[in-house]
Amino acid sequence: MVPCVARLLAVFLYPGRMWSPVQGRFSSDWRYGTMHLKMWRDPTTMVQDDLDRAFEKIYRSFNRYGRQLTDDRERHPEYTARLLTAVDRPDLAARNVLVTGSKGKGSTAHFIAQLLGAFDAPVGLFTSPHLLDSLERIRVDGAMISEQEFATTFSAIEPSLDTIWQELSPPSYIGPVGIFAAMAAWHFRQRQVHWGIYETGRGALFDDVTQINHEAAVITEVLAEHVRELGPTLESIAWHKAGSITPHTRTVVLGTRRPVLINAVQDRLAQLGIAPMVWVVPDHVQVADIHMGVNGTTFDLAFADGRRWNELRIPAVGALVQNLATAITVVESLTHALSEPLVREIAATLSWPGRGQVLSADPFVLLDAGVRPESVADLLTNLGPFDQVVLSIPDGKDRLGMVEVALVHARQIVLTGCSNKRLAYHFENDPAFPRTRVIPDVQTALSEVLSAAQTGERVLLCGTISFIADVYRHYGLTVG
Repeated sequence: MVPCVARLLAVFLYPGRMWSPVQGRFSSDWRYGTMHLKMWRDPTTMVQDDLDRAFEKIYRSFNRYGRQLTDDRERHPEYTARLLTAVDRPDLAARNVLVTGSKGKGSTAHFIAQLLGAFDAPVGLFTSPHLLDSLERIRVDGAMISEQEFATTFSAIEPSLDTIWQELSPPSYIGPVGIFAAMAAWHFRQRQVHWGIYETGRGALFDDVTQINHEAAVITEVLAEHVRELGPTLESIAWHKAGSITPHTRTVVLGTRRPVLINAVQDRLAQLGIAPMVWVVPDHVQVADIHMGVNGTTFDLAFADGRRWNELRIPAVGALVQNLATAITVVESLTHALSEPLVREIAATLSWPGRGQVLSADPFVLLDAGVRPESVADLLTNLGPFDQVVLSIPDGKDRLGMVEVALVHARQIVLTGCSNKRLAYHFENDPAFPRTRVIPDVQTALSEVLSAAQTGERVLLCGTISFIADVYRHYGLTVG
């Protein structure tokens, strides 16, 4: 009876916060535009109130005016530039690297930070989106920003943000990711960071994070993605990605030789009238002899200067080895040639949530954020047949293509949704597939499949970042 009374009193004392019977504490729940954030915090502290105010303001103008238009019409990165200027350009205090691309940008940014960390100088890392907690976005030397540091950082930029917000004319808004990036730059300056690694959002040319002054621009890959916002062709997408190059950029690293990207970069350089050093990863280092297994991935690296490192290993399974090659190229372009023992030691610890992540050895359970048929085909082909494949592919993605690929290598397929309500799953519109069943509720699907998995069996869990977050919650994992 007492706990019930306490909960009722709390509803009045802390309006807007909901009691979670699972977590045994309150949640502050913000819903904003096309995104959804839940953070579980202690409501009795001053820090919680500061965090509530911070997140309300970070998403305020986006909530009011954010719309679903193409990036060139919707987004106004110049407001992020104004915010950075108003807080005395904290981004100028570090040597910054900007990472964009159609896939692999988050893990590549993380790998760059890990390699640069070997130089005994503080490294800041900004990534987006977060998996479980938005504080994951800002890290120094691998450690997530604390609640108190986040609240202090927001308080430092808040007066400037208020001024900009009051001057906005509807429907213009300042992007939340731009505010987060400005906070990261301010925090990095406070921590005397030497290197700042920033991951962009979906684009680059009109992305708020591009306003961070950066000496190096990295483009991992160009594929058909976010076609409504970035355009329907690879040429338009490459044009957006090439926008990561700014007048201050002195080094450009391209993860692929795709002609469409090379042409877009050349056009961008001509437009800006600059001639930075351009590194193409396959021309610097080649990945060879890739072998995937339940214990990770082994591979060789062959460099253009004659170096060859054999049988390196990363714990993850899949395409992360190419992202490591890109990260090595970036670091060597900014510093000097890395040593084999150093890279071998760091590689053995590298992972990224939901990217070829082994959750269990026996039964073998693999988690991957691939939502393209070619991505899942690579995993299934290299690892052999799977007993169960769980796919969480929302409307707008190639769910049918994913199922067709999985049918070749899986005994049974389960289609499910995710807890992110902004994603739609209209399975009733899909054709009937053999050996395929639909379990719409994601936690029910995970419970049924994982509890039934026997010793020696193989299970692949594949879907969007929102699905990855659901799997993490199911296993009780943290990002830390």
